[in-house]
Amino acid sequence: MKSLILLLTLFVSAVAVGSPDFIELQPNSFYYSVGEKAVLVSSVRSSPTNPNSEVFMRATLDGAPIKITKFAETEAASITPVFASEGTHVWTVNAYLQDREFVRNLELNIIKSEEELTVLREKLETETNSDKIQLLNEAITFFETDISALESRIESHRVLVQQESLEFEVHALKLLSSGPTLEISTSSPTNTFNYGDPVTIYFKVIEGTNGPVKSNIAATVNYNQQNLEQVNENLYKVDVAYSDLFVGSLQIIANYYYKNRYSSDSLLKAYMNAGVRTAELEVLRDSAINASLKSYYQRELDDVVKIREAFFDIEGRLYISSGFYELVGTINESSPVFRRISTGSNFSCGIFQSGVRCWGQNTFGQLGTGDNVARLSPSSTSLQGLDTNVWSLTTGSEHACAIRNKDVMCWGKNTYGQLGTGDQVNSNYPQYGPLYGALKISAGERHTCGLSGGKVYCWGANDVGQLGDGSSVAVSTSAVEVESLSDIVDISAGTNFTCALKENGDVYCWGRNYSGQLGAGFYTDYENVPHPVYNLSDVKAISVGLEVGCALTLTGGVKCWGDNSSGQLGAYATSADLSSPIDIQGAESNVTSIDVGTESVCAVINGALKCWGKATNGSLGNGFGNGLFTLPSGVSGITSNVGSISQGNKFGCAIHNSVLKCWGVNYGGNLGNGTASGVHSLTPSTIANPPSFLKKDQ
Repeated sequence: MKSLILLLTLFVSAVAVGSPDFIELQPNSFYYSVGEKAVLVSSVRSSPTNPNSEVFMRATLDGAPIKITKFAETEAASITPVFASEGTHVWTVNAYLQDREFVRNLELNIIKSEEELTVLREKLETETNSDKIQLLNEAITFFETDISALESRIESHRVLVQQESLEFEVHALKLLSSGPTLEISTSSPTNTFNYGDPVTIYFKVIEGTNGPVKSNIAATVNYNQQNLEQVNENLYKVDVAYSDLFVGSLQIIANYYYKNRYSSDSLLKAYMNAGVRTAELEVLRDSAINASLKSYYQRELDDVVKIREAFFDIEGRLYISSGFYELVGTINESSPVFRRISTGSNFSCGIFQSGVRCWGQNTFGQLGTGDNVARLSPSSTSLQGLDTNVWSLTTGSEHACAIRNKDVMCWGKNTYGQLGTGDQVNSNYPQYGPLYGALKISAGERHTCGLSGGKVYCWGANDVGQLGDGSSVAVSTSAVEVESLSDIVDISAGTNFTCALKENGDVYCWGRNYSGQLGAGFYTDYENVPHPVYNLSDVKAISVGLEVGCALTLTGGVKCWGDNSSGQLGAYATSADLSSPIDIQGAESNVTSIDVGTESVCAVINGALKCWGKATNGSLGNGFGNGLFTLPSGVSGITSNVGSISQGNKFGCAIHNSVLKCWGVNYGGNLGNGTASGVHSLTPSTIANPPSFLKKDQ
């Protein structure tokens, strides 16, 4: 039989009496203290030579009987009371051999007699006739005598074959000095970052003399709780979300708790073994042929369930606090360059340093500058309320939104409530929108969607199901939850439809569908609840545009679906539109990012920016003013070091070598290069950086 392990939640100093024969007691913890319990497990290490015999165990703690429960085929355990004082304790286990069937038959007879006793005692409580009371008392005495005789037969039958003892000390306090400690570091040797830089924090466990441990680290960054990733046995890390960072102090706080790995693993193993025994006893109970046998197994089952719960509870209480750890760093304002770009219908916005600048048409206040004056180049100062700590930016057809720290702010056209401000009034300056703490936001043509807590919320127009909540309301000026979506990690809103990416790599879409842009494998006018994209999985990023959706897979390939009137679905597509995804020839591997516009799609392939679709007045940036390109065509001069990319309405922009460049149609100054409306660009033109001071436009 397998070796038996003694599981102790406390420190044990073991002293065995004699050489082990049938049972073995072995400690698993190195220290225990007042206020704790011990889990004491005795295991059968060798089986009796007679197959009809079994080992029975009886235990004492400091000479007083203590219950010992068989919780697995070869294991039994005792749970001590909570230790009230320090001192030496001795756990003793006596092992007996007994005939399995002989003892079981006698125990069944005991159960029958006990059941009769229960009935008789219940009758005695209500009986008033003296003669009947006497008869009942005589019957009770008979069964009590019978039970005592049966128990004596069992005891006289058992043969003591081994006695094993274990001596251990209980101490007044938990031992902390030899425990592990925690070391905090960051991905910067000086713990200094520029805003917008990725910030990774490492938590390294330095083991003490107590041996291997299991760790639990509760960490916050700027008072925001973090979910740590375990790198190896003693190293954890977190890539901090931009929403948890801001220019100024970087404060990292961790509370570190640990427990002995051997103690924990032993208790969890006992817990699992008890679970197996529980299932076995349930089968035996349910298949028992009579009530006494059912009661026999139910009693044993109750004991095993109780001790299994104790294993789990005590294992959960093993954690010891190692203390409070802190590291303070610095987040500086980012360098004076554009970090992100987002393009709309005929306007553009970018994150410059950590504030927002916009340019182009401004009929509806979509530049957010507090007026309705168009601009041929980026606004000279950041938008009001968005001068720093902006980490997410999105532009729709004629409105835009950004996330500053944890606040969503929107501006521009609001005819359909797409700003989420509770009204339908346009705004030429940023206003607070819904979804405080949103992780991402995406603006469509007339609606907007945000991601928070793994769920998607949308607001704005709903005439073709853009809100995805199954309702028929035409407009919502506040956020509503999209139906039946959870575990969402990315969203993208287009022209009257939206797609969402689940954590498992599946994609769901809702809204307009007459060109198959939902990718669901069928065509309808619209769908007001999400549908899975047909035959698509293992996706890591999504982007949607006018009537096209695209996905970037984990293998680095691009698949698209929807309208193909401008060649957006690539060289493999042979029809005007497709209701399910198709591979894009030339973009089947080594793709790192994608973005979909109105007539084109762009992707970074092997480090170079390439686009396909319709080249309207240079909208592909490849030097051509017209024509269809169904194979990815290189954007002139952008062959490496590509940052943020965005496709708008027949124009595009990208950050190349930290410099913003735009190309294509130029109506109202959306290219931002200072040229007049109508002066288009067949190749990328450089956008001059605006001043780097942070004041509101005058």
